[in-house]
Amino acid sequence: MKQSLVRPEEADALDFSGFISRGFLHFSDGLRYRLVLGDTVADARAEDITLHGQPLDSMSERQFRVAFNSYVRLGGFSEAWNGKAIGAGVPGQIQGMDLRGLEYEESGLVYRNEIIAQIRQDGGISANAATLDGRLTVA
Repeated sequence: MKQSLVRPEEADALDFSGFISRGFLHFSDGLRYRLVLGDTVADARAEDITLHGQPLDSMSERQFRVAFNSYVRLGGFSEAWNGKAIGAGVPGQIQGMDLRGLEYEESGLVYRNEIIAQIRQDGGISANAATLDGRLTVA
């Protein structure tokens, strides 16, 4: 069964049998937060963000290394990673973050190949591959 997190007011208008052009992948088991939906998509916010049990606000002086695929790092070609308004039918002209100006290091790795290698190393994907462990809660 596919699951997607969408706003309650969108649920009836979306076709969940196909691709939904929004959402996120959350791989880090150390990152935890609460998503507050708000009255509109523009009011949505993340709260109570922690990394390995420490409040993210207490780490404002630290630098972190984050892995992105080249599609996202180069601006997502009309998606939300280039400072333009988020598309995909999201109302409100919400400006996305522009990642193109961030310092980066090219690894030479192909994201898709690394994911496939990890899946093979782990013995495949089972029907119960997703683990609900509290990384994200929705208010």
